[in-house]
Amino acid sequence: MEAEKRQTIIECLKYATTGEQPPNTRGGAFVHDPKMANEKEVKAQVKLRFFAANGTRMLAVRNLSVTMNKTKMSMKTLEGILATSDGAKDNNKRGVISTKCAELDMEIPHLLGVSKSVLENVIFCHQEDSYWPLAEASVLKKKFDDIFEATRYTKALDNIKALKKDRVAELKADKERLQSLTLEKAHADRLKSKIDELTSQIEEKSQESEETEASLDAQVAANAKFYDSATRFQQIFMKVENLEERKVRANREMERLRQTITLVDDPTDVLEAKISNYDAHSSAQRGKRETKATELYNEEEMLQEARKDHQEAVNTRGEMRGQAKAHEQNIANRDAEIANLGAKHGIRPSANADGTLSKDAVAEFMTRLQETARSHTLQLEQMQNEYELRSGHYQSEKTKLQTEENTLKHEKETLRAQIQRNRTQMSTAESSLDALKLLETELKLASTAVVEARSRLDAATESATQSSFDVQIAERTRKLGAKTDERERLQQKLAELQSQAETRAKLALKRTDLTKKRAEIEMIINVNHERFTTLTGNNAEPESMERDIDQALVAKDKEISRLEATLSSASRDMHSAESSLASYREQIRKKEAELKTLEQKLKAGLSESEHSTVEPAIKAAQAELDGWLEEIGQHEGAEHFYNKILKDGKAHKKCVVCNRKMDGTELAEFEKTVNGHIQKRNTSHLEECKQSRDDWTAEVGKLQALLPVEEARDKLRDEELPSMKRRVSELDEKAVKAAGDAQEAEDAVKIAKSAQKELQSLKSQAGVVTRTQQEVKVLQREIQQHERDLASTGTTQTAEDVQAEIDQCGAQIKTLDRERTSLMTERDRQNQTLRTLENEYSARKLEESEMKNKMKDRDALGREIETLTRENTDGAARLKVIDAKLAVAQQPLQKLEQEQKQFQSEHNSKISQVSRKAQELNSAVDRLENLTAPIDKYVRERRDRALRQCEAHVSEAAARVTELEQSVQGLREEVADMDKEIHESGATLARFRDNLSLRNMKQDIANIQAEIDEYDLEQAGSAKAQFEEKYQIEKEKENKLRSKQARLAGELGILKSQLKTSKQELASQFKGIHEKYTKQLVQVKMADMANNDLEKYAKALDNAIMKYHALKMEEVNDTMRHLWNKTYQGTDIDGIKIVSDPDGGGTATKKASYNYRVVMTKDQVEMDMRGRCSAGQKMLASIIIRLALSDSFGQNCGILALDEPTNALDTENIDALAGSLVDIINERRHLSNFQLIIITHDESFLRKLGQAEVMEYYWRVSRDGRQKSVIERQRFN
Repeated sequence: MEAEKRQTIIECLKYATTGEQPPNTRGGAFVHDPKMANEKEVKAQVKLRFFAANGTRMLAVRNLSVTMNKTKMSMKTLEGILATSDGAKDNNKRGVISTKCAELDMEIPHLLGVSKSVLENVIFCHQEDSYWPLAEASVLKKKFDDIFEATRYTKALDNIKALKKDRVAELKADKERLQSLTLEKAHADRLKSKIDELTSQIEEKSQESEETEASLDAQVAANAKFYDSATRFQQIFMKVENLEERKVRANREMERLRQTITLVDDPTDVLEAKISNYDAHSSAQRGKRETKATELYNEEEMLQEARKDHQEAVNTRGEMRGQAKAHEQNIANRDAEIANLGAKHGIRPSANADGTLSKDAVAEFMTRLQETARSHTLQLEQMQNEYELRSGHYQSEKTKLQTEENTLKHEKETLRAQIQRNRTQMSTAESSLDALKLLETELKLASTAVVEARSRLDAATESATQSSFDVQIAERTRKLGAKTDERERLQQKLAELQSQAETRAKLALKRTDLTKKRAEIEMIINVNHERFTTLTGNNAEPESMERDIDQALVAKDKEISRLEATLSSASRDMHSAESSLASYREQIRKKEAELKTLEQKLKAGLSESEHSTVEPAIKAAQAELDGWLEEIGQHEGAEHFYNKILKDGKAHKKCVVCNRKMDGTELAEFEKTVNGHIQKRNTSHLEECKQSRDDWTAEVGKLQALLPVEEARDKLRDEELPSMKRRVSELDEKAVKAAGDAQEAEDAVKIAKSAQKELQSLKSQAGVVTRTQQEVKVLQREIQQHERDLASTGTTQTAEDVQAEIDQCGAQIKTLDRERTSLMTERDRQNQTLRTLENEYSARKLEESEMKNKMKDRDALGREIETLTRENTDGAARLKVIDAKLAVAQQPLQKLEQEQKQFQSEHNSKISQVSRKAQELNSAVDRLENLTAPIDKYVRERRDRALRQCEAHVSEAAARVTELEQSVQGLREEVADMDKEIHESGATLARFRDNLSLRNMKQDIANIQAEIDEYDLEQAGSAKAQFEEKYQIEKEKENKLRSKQARLAGELGILKSQLKTSKQELASQFKGIHEKYTKQLVQVKMADMANNDLEKYAKALDNAIMKYHALKMEEVNDTMRHLWNKTYQGTDIDGIKIVSDPDGGGTATKKASYNYRVVMTKDQVEMDMRGRCSAGQKMLASIIIRLALSDSFGQNCGILALDEPTNALDTENIDALAGSLVDIINERRHLSNFQLIIITHDESFLRKLGQAEVMEYYWRVSRDGRQKSVIERQRFN
């Protein structure tokens, strides 16, 4: 069988059953290469028909596809088919089970009755993976763990242990929850009693509170009526006091105003008319001024736009002038370049008389230069075409000569390779022939060994017949049955004795509970003893603890009611003081804000003055204004003087200053000088003086308006704010004292309430102690009852005594079982010896047959050596002829290569010269075009005409700017005159208004005095004295009733709060507590029983796993020992076996984890085979291990495939292996599912199997004439 086909068969078997592709076949190497088939995609299919473990005939089909992409191949797994193939039962129709690859991977091992790991590593093991038993430790451990399916069982065991651990934790939590529910159930019962007691107390307190509240309401109404009557007289005093204060303030303001103004004698109605008319006149003037100001703004905007337009025109003109200069420079550069190119390339341009070039002359020169460049480019192309034509001719001649030479070289190499192969075959045949020289002697020895093996087999058969193992095994079996009956009788007796064990267990449980209850009471008392003593003043005793706390709570409730009444009174005083304080502080804040606003106004008004008060600032500003008015008058007089001089000089042609006559020239000079003085005064200094006059006029008006602001600020700062701050200081001290009293009362209430909470917390703990103490008494009574029950009954033998007899009986049963097992093992060993001798006899017979076949092989080798010698002699003669032909064929090839090199050198030099010339001309054309392009663009866009237009636009824009500047100047003068008139009229209006304000103040003072005279102050004083005498007594009665009401309300609030808290606690925390307690008790008992069952099951499963592993390892090692002794022909190894060492130190949680290694023994010494054995020993050990594993783990399947089993084996071991396989076939051929698949190319090994008559035919795989695979069935000769 060819190697490729042999590998394909084992690969297909493994892929069909497990879905795993062969080793090192990633990327589609398992499928036929698409490039070999000249296809883009190749599809592959593997079909396998087999009998399932239950006898059903099945069909498995798997499909693949490989696609060739641009750079690599990609493989896809397509859907397959798993179906039944029983045509007779299903009317020739297959029932499809699945088409999904993942389901096929799971179902096929299940149908074959073995695991996937057994299929991969034992049954269908590829040759490349066949040495896995001697792999490194980690790989070997994984393989054996998968085969033993250790993970499957250990996971189950770990899951059981984890489940038990979780359930134990849950049981612990459930017990704690049950204990908590027990405490809560008792607490709920106490809460119900407390709720009833609180309800009755609330009813009594509510009735008393209603009576007190009615008395309080009557007293409050009477006091309120008395207070209202007294408050009315108090309001009269406050109103009169406010009126007097207003009168004083008005007199002071009137005197201040009288001192700062000039009095006017006009009547009041006349003053009001003047003020009214002044406003109308002033409004008209302001309207005219606004109109002129708007006109001035528009003119200034137009002037701004005109200036902007003029500047843009100037910028554009500068840019265009630059472009014109650049245009002239470009023309000069172009003409210079044309002159240079014309001189360099012999092309003379047509110039004008002045040396410049016209547009036509430039175009003519450009055309002539381009024609010259094209002619050189055409010449270059012709030379290149000629070069390529000649080079192609040389290459074709060279290729023809090289082909002839390569043909002769290939023929020579083929002959050499054939001669070398023949020599190798001759060497191999001669070695084989040398090995067969002693064949006749070996044949005689083999015949003698057959006779000796037969005699040993007969002797062993006779010894087995005389043994009496069956009789001894029957005797041990009878005794074993008797002891088993005795143990059952003792177990029944033990069950009777255990009926009293329940009572003993209950007694022990009750005593344990009693100890726990007493410890719980002691723990609660120890934890809370210090707090209890502090809060109650007594020692904590279980019987009186809850009663003492109840008494302390009642006392604490009374103390809290008293403290809360004190807190209420202190809080009222504090809130009253804080309210008054907040009112005064708000008034101060508003006054300070008003003062800040007034100071900001004064600061802003005096910011440009060096004075800090208003009156000095007004005087200084008025002095500045008078100075500027005088300066303006002087300036206007000088202008009038110069105008009169100019007028008289023109009229009389004489200077009036020096009284000198003037002619025409002097008169012109005189007019120029005088006009210069007039113009100077008009344009600069006069404008500055007028502007200063206007500014100081406005400043004086602004300062006069600040006089009332300054007076209001001084009053606020010096009188009102200091008085209010003193009052705030007094109220602040009072509020601090009231807040301190309130805080002390609040701290006392908090401390009392905190102690109350501590007592309530202790009360819950005391309730637990009381309830637990009652449970202790119940347990004591139950314990006494159980002790009396046990004392009334007695037995002579305890359950422990009976259990000891049962254990003794069990030990005897184990001893008998071991003896019986030992006898059965000895019987099996004797039978195994018989089988070994029978196998040895068969092996010796097979060796004798093989020796006879080797005699025939020796003659065939001699004939083959003669044929190969003749073929090598003929090949050597043909090599000499080929060498002579090669020498003749190489001469014309060398001559042709020399001619080609000479032609390439000469032609490349010419092409280089022409190419350089063409490049120079083309570069010159490009440079000239680049220089001409901007010149043509300037002329085409008519940039010279645009420059002239821009010059005209600049002149027009400048004239427009001058015109607008003159218009703006005139409007500014008109607006300034109007502002002067408006500002000078402000002072008069202020004087009129101040006189009118003074007269209004006099009238207000008279009105205030009339209002004061209307009130009766004597009657108000009498009512005030009566209020101060009686109101305090009635108020004390009201406070006593209010305190009583507050105390009752506090007690009711506490009682209702306790009632509400108790009800909420009962409803939220103890809802359904009895049902929860019963349910939790049942759950704890059931969980405890279930956890005990889980522990028993985990121990049983763990022991079963260990026993299963030990039995399987013993079974595998026995099979390996038998096969090795039967097969291996050397004397250096007595046997091999698999050793399993516990992993992780043998801890209780890692019992089922092992490390594996294959060892060989020699004289009872074990050594690791890995790294110590030869290739043949590795192969033989791997085959034997797989055979043993197949025998132990593949019984349901019955299939085993051996891929190239003779690889690396010597002749003796090959023969022994064949004999072992024959014995295996003979032993198992009666099994219906047994199939042994051997894939090999060793025909000698195949003949040995055929000679043993264990098979009738075999399948041969080969290639036909079309290189296609052919499978033929052939019979053994």
